[in-house]
Amino acid sequence: MGGATGYLYDTSKAAVIALSEGLGRQLAREGHRIGVTVLCPGPVASNMVTTVRAARAALAAPASSTPQQRAEEKRRWADQANALRYLGLSPDAVGTMAVDGIRANRTYVITDRTMAGPLAVRAKALYEALPAETGHDRRISAFIDAQLHQSTQEGRAGSAGPGW
Repeated sequence: MGGATGYLYDTSKAAVIALSEGLGRQLAREGHRIGVTVLCPGPVASNMVTTVRAARAALAAPASSTPQQRAEEKRRWADQANALRYLGLSPDAVGTMAVDGIRANRTYVITDRTMAGPLAVRAKALYEALPAETGHDRRISAFIDAQLHQSTQEGRAGSAGPGW
């Protein structure tokens, strides 16, 4: 969201996705029949905005803003709460998507295309930041592929996984 939701929120979401991806790969490599599905919800018709506002009010020092600024802030919070209530998917619909994703052993359950544009921009920027491939890159890739193949074979034999 480009920081609109706050860097701690953005960071925690990215961490949960990376944890889920890594855990899923490791479990599969080790031969476990346990899948990992990460739910990436877009807007959900919930009381999240009201809860966040109440938490901020309880934790924040008294504001030194004008009555007009406080009224404007209150209006913004109400607009966000109303948008979420009317544009968000129902919690039941999101729950059904999550259960379906788990049953289908999907890595990701994404509830809508809200983030399609920003995701495409980010993926493109990351890809374009890659340096030109070198012999060193090919050697590292071959080593990692061999390690993953070995750990997969060991996992199927009951080993705890790679030893590196």
